Amino acid sequence: MAVIISNDGGGEVTLYPGRGRSDEEIEQIAGSLRAPVFARAEHAVRLGDNGGGLPLVRIEAHGVYPQARPARVDFDTRALCRELRAAGYSTVNVSLTGPLVELGWSVTPGSAADSWTLVDDCDAAPRGALTMRARPERFWTVVAVLAGSIVALTTAYWLSRSLTADRRVPVVVLAIAAGVPTTWFGFRGQAVEEDAFVAGQLDDLGGWLPLGLVVVVLAVCGTAITLPAVYLKGWNDRRKAQATRAAERSLPRMG
Repeated sequence: MAVIISNDGGGEVTLYPGRGRSDEEIEQIAGSLRAPVFARAEHAVRLGDNGGGLPLVRIEAHGVYPQARPARVDFDTRALCRELRAAGYSTVNVSLTGPLVELGWSVTPGSAADSWTLVDDCDAAPRGALTMRARPERFWTVVAVLAGSIVALTTAYWLSRSLTADRRVPVVVLAIAAGVPTTWFGFRGQAVEEDAFVAGQLDDLGGWLPLGLVVVVLAVCGTAITLPAVYLKGWNDRRKAQATRAAERSLPRMG
């Protein structure tokens, strides 16, 4: 079983029944599961697959933890392990996964790999608590840097409209400087976004926020690359034209 604690206050237990059981057997196993893994949470059992035809049983839980700082989740897999053993499984593997924030596991028995293989005794199944120390200020710092990059690019564009090609070097430098933090956001944004979700500061935006931020990052990076390239090309063309006119003036006139 894979115990997954999500960034939205919920959790899930994913069970892999194996290939040797029929659909009817899997439905019977799913219908027999009653033991909650997360304390004080509503559970719902659903059937599905992994996208490649391998059947799965998902135990979805809502209200697993209040989205705050810090957030704590209590869990216990022993009762569910016993139900799986009663369904005919001699070996139960357990893994624990949390959001991409600072995590503090307090689990009995301990495991360096956050995974357990249980063969004989479900009393040794992992139970304990997970403390999530979200730092949403990291996410908002990244957003502020991105906003500053947009302001810098906008300023570079409007400055360029009143400058000749020979005087656009500072504009090019400003545009490139705006693209650097934006590139950093592309690498860091998804990671620090988890902090804001776990802290409950992005619930209303849901899945639209990552898509919107990706679009903005791509737009800013594209502009930061295109604007200097266009200006440098214009400057180079101007220099070539000046050199051509100078060469023409230097030619001796006939007649």
